[in-house]
Amino acid sequence: ANLTNANFEGSTLKNCNFSNTNLSDANLMFAEISYSNFERANLDRVNFCRQFIQYCNFKGASLRGVDKYRGVYEYNDYTGADFSQSLLVETSFDGSVLNNTKWERANFHNFPSFSLFKHFQSFQNVSFKRAVLEKEHLIYLIKMGVDVSDTLYESDEEFYDSEGNQPSGLIRLHEDADLSGLDLNGCNLSRLDLTNVNFTGTNLRGTIFICTDLKNANFTNADLRDADLKDIELDNANFTNADLRGADLRRAYLDNAIFCNTIMPDGSIRNDNC
Repeated sequence: ANLTNANFEGSTLKNCNFSNTNLSDANLMFAEISYSNFERANLDRVNFCRQFIQYCNFKGASLRGVDKYRGVYEYNDYTGADFSQSLLVETSFDGSVLNNTKWERANFHNFPSFSLFKHFQSFQNVSFKRAVLEKEHLIYLIKMGVDVSDTLYESDEEFYDSEGNQPSGLIRLHEDADLSGLDLNGCNLSRLDLTNVNFTGTNLRGTIFICTDLKNANFTNADLRDADLKDIELDNANFTNADLRGADLRRAYLDNAIFCNTIMPDGSIRNDNC
């Protein structure tokens, strides 16, 4: 079945069978769902904000880019599910099965480590590549033998493990950071404070920045094609020679932003404040 963009906001769904159903971009905000089957369903970019889900089957489901903000997702089976690019803030997975799940480029901002990680029976085949973590997450994952060398973390201080070493390839996110020339395509950098950050020449194609503070950021020569820039602070940002084709700038604050030889979302060239 194809239920793309379906609106289930505030609904009560019990004993429903959505297996193999395309529910991409659906709205499930405030819904209460229990004892339902979502095995192998496409749930990409679904809005799960402030939701209550229990005793459901999500085996093999695709949950890429979902917004799980302040929700309760307890006693569900997520074996083999793909959570890549998802936003997970103040979310509970108590009692759930999370084996063989994928969390690449997901955002764990303000996510207590034990509320998620304690439910892994095994970290085998679990990937956190380019995920946004916090220091307590790194400590726990290293203890469990997980490779964190290609992850991002938000902190005002450098991270060192218990032996005083810094894992190679870690990228620290903070105000005034130099992230120039990096490959951050598709990462979920939502709800972060990245003011004054240098993104010169950075690959940000498809990157998600919803509600991120990017005032005074430098995007000179950056690839921002298909980036999600909704509802963000971009005052005084520099987009000289940046490529914004297909980017979503709805409700973005762009006061005094510099557009110089900038390719806009519609393909036009803009020159303001050059």
